[in-house]
Amino acid sequence: MSAIPEAQAKMLNNKTMRIPDLSPATYAAGLDVFHQLHCLNFVRKALYPEHYNDSNRHHAHATTSIPPQTPGDLSEPFDHLDHCINNVREALMCNADLTPVVVQWDPDTQWHYAHLDVVHTCKDWVAIQGWAVDHAMTQEADLSKHVE
Repeated sequence: MSAIPEAQAKMLNNKTMRIPDLSPATYAAGLDVFHQLHCLNFVRKALYPEHYNDSNRHHAHATTSIPPQTPGDLSEPFDHLDHCINNVREALMCNADLTPVVVQWDPDTQWHYAHLDVVHTCKDWVAIQGWAVDHAMTQEADLSKHVE
């Protein structure tokens, strides 16, 4: 989980909670890419249940404490898997990669094929990780408290 100042929190489209006991006013947020990677990994592990033990397959979100009986409770493995598949679908659609996939002719097989090894333009992953490290919560916060 990341901590952002109040001024940045106010610019978000969706309201986020203030972190109790931190001064100046600090708010909880995170980059969705890390949640998306968590979900992709969760789906990958679900495809190979014989390789991963139950504690890994059924692991809920590592950085989120969800009390039982809460709307959005993902403690059930299928609910979590369904959520993750939808999360990855949404990420793919919202961040649609428009890199052209070219089709080439193979003279040996006398057939065409999609050449998938094409050059992509990517985000600066080092900068993304750097932001997350720079904004990581450096102390434990009691998130059971609500602060207005």
